[in-house]
Amino acid sequence: LTGFSTLSAHSLEESIASSDRTPAFATRDVYRHPHETLNFFGIEPDMTVVELNPGGGWYTEILSPYLRDAGSLTVTHNNPESGAYSKRSREAFDKKIQSNSLFEGVTVVTMGEPLQPQSKDLVLTFRNLHNWLARDTMKATMLEAYDALKPGGHFGVVEHRAPEGSSMEYMTTSGYVSQSLAIEVAESVGFTLVETSE
Repeated sequence: LTGFSTLSAHSLEESIASSDRTPAFATRDVYRHPHETLNFFGIEPDMTVVELNPGGGWYTEILSPYLRDAGSLTVTHNNPESGAYSKRSREAFDKKIQSNSLFEGVTVVTMGEPLQPQSKDLVLTFRNLHNWLARDTMKATMLEAYDALKPGGHFGVVEHRAPEGSSMEYMTTSGYVSQSLAIEVAESVGFTLVETSE
């Protein structure tokens, strides 16, 4: 008998369409537009990529098989010692990663642990800015992303956009961050804005 895996070299389209993804996650594709989003960020299968704060791993399920053969994926997740929510979230994510061959080759590190300087092609984060803003860690996290990137690397950010002029209180409690604030903080650590998109 010979065993065969359903996991193989995937194109981005195949990674998104994979039946190995969580079905409930896949139903959100129509709203989250993963193909358009990742193409906008210029991802290629041979890149070294970091995903910051992946939550339950919605994008990790797409990135892992896409990058496995020629590239690499590192994800940074909550410090389990920073509170009950972080502990539960990290434990659930670690269990998911360890129990599913979909995530073979993924490296998980704790948020705040230094990444090798100038070693990554692309750093991505999806709907995390409001959490960092609420914890007053947005600038520090963006600086870590900047330091981890190779010269010419890119930082891709997805966030719910707050109306311009929104108060800090609104942004730290609503889950929405103004585009101008996101750009201001990113530029303050050294990034140069390339492009924005809906």
